[in-house]
Amino acid sequence: MKLRRLNLKRLNHFGFRTRPRTRKSLSGVRALAMFLFAVCLAMSPLLACKLPVFRYALERWPVDQYRFVALISHPDSPVVQDAILALKEKQTAAWNAEIEFVNLAELTEEQWWQYEGLEGGDQDRLQVYFPSKGQNKRLGWQGDLTRESVQRWASSPARKDLIHDLSQGVSAVWWLIEGRDLEKADQIEMEMKSILSQANREIKIPDGVISQADAADYFQSNPGASMDDVLRCSVPLRVDFRLRRISSDDVSELGTLAMLRALGVTDSRNAWLVPVFGRGRMLDAIPVDRVDSSVVMNACKYMVGECSCTVKSQNPGADLLLLMNWEKELGVESLVMGATSLLPPVLLSIPEGQKVLPSEQEMEKGTDQSTEQKTQHSIPAAISSGDALAQGSAGRHIDQSEDASAGGIGFPSRDVILLMLGLSFLTVTMLMKYRH
Repeated sequence: MKLRRLNLKRLNHFGFRTRPRTRKSLSGVRALAMFLFAVCLAMSPLLACKLPVFRYALERWPVDQYRFVALISHPDSPVVQDAILALKEKQTAAWNAEIEFVNLAELTEEQWWQYEGLEGGDQDRLQVYFPSKGQNKRLGWQGDLTRESVQRWASSPARKDLIHDLSQGVSAVWWLIEGRDLEKADQIEMEMKSILSQANREIKIPDGVISQADAADYFQSNPGASMDDVLRCSVPLRVDFRLRRISSDDVSELGTLAMLRALGVTDSRNAWLVPVFGRGRMLDAIPVDRVDSSVVMNACKYMVGECSCTVKSQNPGADLLLLMNWEKELGVESLVMGATSLLPPVLLSIPEGQKVLPSEQEMEKGTDQSTEQKTQHSIPAAISSGDALAQGSAGRHIDQSEDASAGGIGFPSRDVILLMLGLSFLTVTMLMKYRH
């Protein structure tokens, strides 16, 4: 008992509370913690951008870059020269790929080991490096350096149809990779069309999306609104999910199937489902033994839901290689760079300023003219709605490229975030302090 009392005294001396807390004090702390947690939950919808995920991705997420490496051992070969010409033609086109030409005869021994796949010797080959979360791209495919290989990687029938659908306002395209059992694939197609038809009927676009035509008036009456909620192109906004099939044996889909394998479609015997949205963003592949309607519906709801996380790298999936200039075709740049020419002019009234008192000399001269000249009156000014839109968003970002262009959360979301972080920190601190 003496030792116990001695220890308690020492603990009290160092500032530790040794008296047990009452049930009343603990209940009060828990109530405060639950209140703060409820406040955070109630404020969390304010952080979400009102645009659906699929539309935000279409307008604002830049596509990840692939890397093509042409390893050249026989530069005088007609086949190799034709392949090089095909790559240079694609180099001037709008696609999300970088191209590098490597003459193996000019490599030093140290440079030789900087490239992958050279264990087999100095052969002419084409390598495709896939985007990855890290800084270095990973080798995803290599094959013969021929024009045919280049063409099959640059484009395919399925990717052409995909580009057409997404650029016309389709929310997402569900790819059905058939597998070996075509009868089963037919059954999956019927079930998927039924589920997607239900999704098109029941899922709605979030409230609060601002069209280009209404943007100027909206920002005049709602100066605290966010530019993230404004549509940036004229592509129709609707809920529209579609299904397309891809054969796992289609040689024209060589590049597409290789990218799908990197996503996880590793078993060509079975059927797979892959939803694609935005600018060719593939969500995780779903193996299909039988169609689970809840999984499909949840994926559709995610793509149509408010974009609460606008940073692309924090969202699941991978980008396809597509031969498409999205900014040019969608006209996204016109809203940001040339908004003044898109909307009709709106008359704004400049508020009356402060009156400037006349100087002593002016008072002595008894001239009121100078005073009148220095008084700022309310003057109607013709300002285009594009400028009004920009003024309405003063102090807030117009766009951030990702990892600024992936977007950010506009004003006043920054203040909301700071407040929520502070409340969360306080909640955790109180719980840690009073947990025992």
